[in-house]
Amino acid sequence: MPVDPRVLVVVPAFNAETTILETLQTILASTVPLRCVVVDPSSTDATPSLVAELARNDARLTYARVDLGGPGVTRRRGAEGASEEFLIFVDADDVWSPGCLEALVAALDANATAPLAVARFSTVDLAGCPVEVSSYPTWVDAPQRPVRLHLEASSVLDFATASSRLCFPPPAGVLVRRSAYEAVGGFDPGVERSEDVFTWIKMTQLGSGVLATDAHFSYRVHDAQRSQSSGRGRGAIRARVLGLSVARDRSLLLVSLHGAIVTYATFARERISAGLRRRDAHALGGGLRNLAICGYLAGWALVWLVVPNAVRVRRFAGGIDRGLRRS
Repeated sequence: MPVDPRVLVVVPAFNAETTILETLQTILASTVPLRCVVVDPSSTDATPSLVAELARNDARLTYARVDLGGPGVTRRRGAEGASEEFLIFVDADDVWSPGCLEALVAALDANATAPLAVARFSTVDLAGCPVEVSSYPTWVDAPQRPVRLHLEASSVLDFATASSRLCFPPPAGVLVRRSAYEAVGGFDPGVERSEDVFTWIKMTQLGSGVLATDAHFSYRVHDAQRSQSSGRGRGAIRARVLGLSVARDRSLLLVSLHGAIVTYATFARERISAGLRRRDAHALGGGLRNLAICGYLAGWALVWLVVPNAVRVRRFAGGIDRGLRRS
């Protein structure tokens, strides 16, 4: 008798013929009972036929064609109607190492109140060779939380930590409880960038996440990748603004603001110091921009401080103002 799946793996795939098979093979090699759905917003290459061929030999895999939409919309559609205990959203170009899903599930089984578990990862090119991506430094593996005006090492992925250095890997390394995902309203279809980080930040208000140190995957970097385009830095700032907008009460809003401002103040301090020491105008300008971001975030916090808590709870569990989605 087939074992009921514990995990739903959602794989958004648009024109992913060069990577989709390897991605799916690493998913289907997992020993955890799972169901995998490839959600395709109208690919025009061989992606549909490749998935269909693999699905003929593995009943755990299904294919769903959907209308063209952003990543949040596509992931949300893949999770609709899910009954599995856990959800994970794997991009069609990422590769799990053996035992990745098993370690993530074990981490949540061992921490009954944790809404999510995160994996370690490496950034590689399509040939599997290591590459550096500056927006994914070592603090992803070593979370930090704000303490007064500094960032210090943190052993937990709580809301304060999530609001500071945004210590989340790409979606392929974040296993979430379906109940927590549903409690925060899932992916907001109107958030077009950093939609995953925004959702995970909301979840940490339900409880602290856990780092599954034995879980690992490869995040493949290539020219066609949407997340490698310019604007990732702006996306990180936007995620923090959106995080402020969905804090469920004023005390959590202040926690979120503290983490965000300490982070950018730390960046500013480091860059201004380096700029003065090296007489580097570029570093000095970057530090001044980071100080400006602190003021920008404080301004948004003042806006949200006057919002009644009843409205905050509604935003937390559902959508947000359309004007903020593109801010």
